[in-house]
Amino acid sequence: MHPDPSLTTAASGRPSLFNDEHHLLHLLYNNTEEFFLLIDPDLRVAMYNRSTYDQVRLHMGIELHRGMPVLALSEPDVHGQLVALYHEVLGGAVREMERVIQSRLGEKRILHNQFRPARDENGHIVAVMLIAHDITEQKTISDNLQRSEEMWRFALEGSNLGVWDSDLVNEKIYFSPSYERLYGFDPGTMSNDRSEWRNRVHPDDLQRMRAAVDAHLSGVRANYECTYRIRDARDQYRWVQALGRVVAWDAEGRPVRMLGTHADITEKVVAEEALRASNERYRITSRATSDAIYDWDMRTNDLYWGEGVTTLFGYESHEVSLQEWERLIHPADRDGVMRQLPLLITDPAVEFSHFEYRFRCKDGSYRDVLDRAYILRDGNGSARRMIGAMQDITFHKARERALTESNERFDMVLRATNDLIWDWNLVDNSFYRDADGLHRIYGVSDPQHIDAFERWLERVHPDDREALAADIAGLLASSSRASFESEYRFRRDDGQYAQIYDRGLLLRDANGRPTRLIGAAQDITERKKMEQELVARELSRQKLISKATLETQERERAEIGKELHDNVNQVLTTTKLYLDLSMSTPELREELIQKSSRNIIYVINEIRALSRSLMNPSLGDLGLLDAIQDLVDSVNLTGKIRIAVTADGALEDQLDEQQKLMVFRILQEALNNALRHSGAQQLEVRLADLGGSLQLMVRDDGIGFDPAEVKKGSGLRNVENRVYLANGTLRVESQPQQGCTLVIQLPMKTKHT
Repeated sequence: MHPDPSLTTAASGRPSLFNDEHHLLHLLYNNTEEFFLLIDPDLRVAMYNRSTYDQVRLHMGIELHRGMPVLALSEPDVHGQLVALYHEVLGGAVREMERVIQSRLGEKRILHNQFRPARDENGHIVAVMLIAHDITEQKTISDNLQRSEEMWRFALEGSNLGVWDSDLVNEKIYFSPSYERLYGFDPGTMSNDRSEWRNRVHPDDLQRMRAAVDAHLSGVRANYECTYRIRDARDQYRWVQALGRVVAWDAEGRPVRMLGTHADITEKVVAEEALRASNERYRITSRATSDAIYDWDMRTNDLYWGEGVTTLFGYESHEVSLQEWERLIHPADRDGVMRQLPLLITDPAVEFSHFEYRFRCKDGSYRDVLDRAYILRDGNGSARRMIGAMQDITFHKARERALTESNERFDMVLRATNDLIWDWNLVDNSFYRDADGLHRIYGVSDPQHIDAFERWLERVHPDDREALAADIAGLLASSSRASFESEYRFRRDDGQYAQIYDRGLLLRDANGRPTRLIGAAQDITERKKMEQELVARELSRQKLISKATLETQERERAEIGKELHDNVNQVLTTTKLYLDLSMSTPELREELIQKSSRNIIYVINEIRALSRSLMNPSLGDLGLLDAIQDLVDSVNLTGKIRIAVTADGALEDQLDEQQKLMVFRILQEALNNALRHSGAQQLEVRLADLGGSLQLMVRDDGIGFDPAEVKKGSGLRNVENRVYLANGTLRVESQPQQGCTLVIQLPMKTKHT
């Protein structure tokens, strides 16, 4: 069928097409907006209407004509699907599908296609009729409507609002799923009877709620708004904010439908009540306490003070604004406080703040303060107020510092010895024992198991118990003895007995009565067990060990003596000369005394450094790797050399304390040797687990040497001796001007073995 046929008129004046069915069909098809195609069994276009022709040319750029393959109107990737569909329709089926066409004009059109069999007058299927409708506009409207509904639903769900729809004529009310969830009801279980809903309103609030509804229905108020309590599914009352308005009226203007929402504001009401109570407590507390109570309004940044700011620090309330408070914090403490404070304020999970810092009084002195505050937040978790108190803890901090220094000295003693240090209070029969030493020496994990003398004595071997008890009793009864020394067997938690060497010193009060017994215990089990075997089997080895130990001790003594003589003694001698000269030369006295003071400080630092190098490192507190890092950091601070450390973190749990100490001392000796002799700028330390053994590598970029020609110095011999004592191996790799590498390999018996 051609899209532009010619029409003729009969002599009668009536168009001849009305007498010609072919022309009538032509007129019908060309004046319909639907797209029509007739497809023959060979899948070629047999007939089409004008709308189809125009739209195919407009959107696809194809000139439609009879006889052309219908598959030319579709993409190749769907040809197989369409061929199968056409064959199904030619077999009598009716098919429908939607198809999206990307127009060459840049538009996207959506067609609804219906494929029906075309039959002749005998009922035989001779072709396929394709009728297409452009549903682009309908789909767009439908999609927009669906998105709008989803956005409305998501908005309600996200805002945690419950929607209600009240039928004012039939006394019915309908609830959204979000409303039912708001009050803990299962979907569809809430009654639609308005009377039952009113029964859930708190009796004290019902009249006020009804008055608000009546005011809106009568036109007094444009909207309905009321806050009241309502009973939820668990029969607990919750505070709600109800909003609504009339949305429909009857013909006479009477309200017939009202729509609104509920918002659960229980937390807000509780918070406001808590704030009111907090303000009341603040007013009472500020009068009753000597602390400096404050209230910081974060919305205005105003800071209000109680009377304590005057009694403690000498300021009037108006003199300490937020900026002034920050300025009065000690400079050494200010950065830490001001760095942490914003983090606490912005974290919704934080309720309390806690700071300790020094605060400057009006007279210029500083006081140690404990600053504790409660942070009040709104429903979004944003901080609104901070109410707190500054307490003067200067006296407590002084005592704390004194106690800390005492504990540090005691901890140094504990780290310097492998003994269990114990302290028996004879007045209340209580014991103090270092927990680590208690487990290490006595094999006891819980100090309470032996927290009294009698319970401790029960653990002593029966064969040793009587003699030990008699020895201690004799000490306590004696007026001349001041100490005891004993060996005994002690039962560990695992039931095995450890051989203990114990000694103690007795302290008495002014009247000579015993008050404390302080001592140290050693586990000598292994020593006792292996004493004879070591003598018989390791005599030669002991000689070598003794020699190595003596050499190390002699070297250390020589170095200490040299350091004291060449350095400390010379500085002290000079200082004495300064002091003698100051006595006889008044005009130089001030300068000489200052020089003497500087010399003495220098000597103190030198002796402290010397003492530190002789003490055991605090491996028990820091661990091997941290102790090594601490050693390296102290060397790096000198600026003489730059040391980098690479270590396998698993070694920390694989070595016992003695092995850690051995590794540390070897590394300490190697670093000292490199500092003194290598002239290096860079030094690398690497510790690795080789599977059953530990490898320590120390490599520098110094001047190097030829190991075959250069005699080993005392430092390298000390390293060699320590490695020998640990049954390890030492390899020295060096060439002149190519640096030096020490590769030390030690057997590793883990502490879990």
